Amino acid sequence: MTGSETPPIPAGTRLHLRSEDWYHPTGVGDTYQRDIVVSVAHTGTATATDASVWIVGHELDCTRAHVEDHPPCVELRVKRDAIRRACQAGPQP
Repeated sequence: MTGSETPPIPAGTRLHLRSEDWYHPTGVGDTYQRDIVVSVAHTGTATATDASVWIVGHELDCTRAHVEDHPPCVELRVKRDAIRRACQAGPQP
């Protein structure tokens, strides 16, 4: 796997992100850990870079993730290295 490749990230994947694993382009709030469940991973060339991809999803404690008209809780840039680590570690309980 080269530096710019990202393993598949299916909907429902749980990502535990350290503060240095993610950021938002506005720079707001990226100083703490996040646990999210992926809804969509935008890994295509239109939205991804060599360093990160857009991840859209829900906070782990979201009780409305299954409601169709409920918007995502989070939209973050996640570093590819963090995604690779999560995929290598396998599913979390």
